[in-house]
Amino acid sequence: MSHSIGVEGMIFVLIAPFALVVLVVGLICLVTLRRCKRITSRQFWACLVVAGVLWALPLLPLFYYSTFTEGLYSAARDGNVAKAKTLLSLGADPNADCEFGYALEAAVSSGHEEVAKLLLDHGANPDLRTEGRGDYRSLVRMAGDNGDWDLVKQLKAAGAKP
Repeated sequence: MSHSIGVEGMIFVLIAPFALVVLVVGLICLVTLRRCKRITSRQFWACLVVAGVLWALPLLPLFYYSTFTEGLYSAARDGNVAKAKTLLSLGADPNADCEFGYALEAAVSSGHEEVAKLLLDHGANPDLRTEGRGDYRSLVRMAGDNGDWDLVKQLKAAGAKP
């Protein structure tokens, strides 16, 4: 069984070693300057805080992408409208593909019409499907097979192909 590390895993693999090297080199320079009495104790601690922030900055997109994308997917899968609204208002991408698939796909397959409508209202593409991971049916077909006729109407109104 093969496992994909996904986009967030690739970002981490590419950025984390570089960020760690920059942090270590910066700390070595700071300690050297402090021992040579070229900076005060207050300057040392201020630089240490700045170094920590600079180390974390490249990793913030990873945190943002992973947290919002997987959070939106789980809210859609579980029918949690409040969580989905919150994540969308904070800028979560309704068309982002997380490790498990697309949020709209999760809402449709789970029969959560209100979350699906919310995602469509926020620009979710009704024709996105997870290729190679699970169900190959269109979202319209999936909703029809589940007997969610109102959802079928919503998807078609949003321009979904059968």
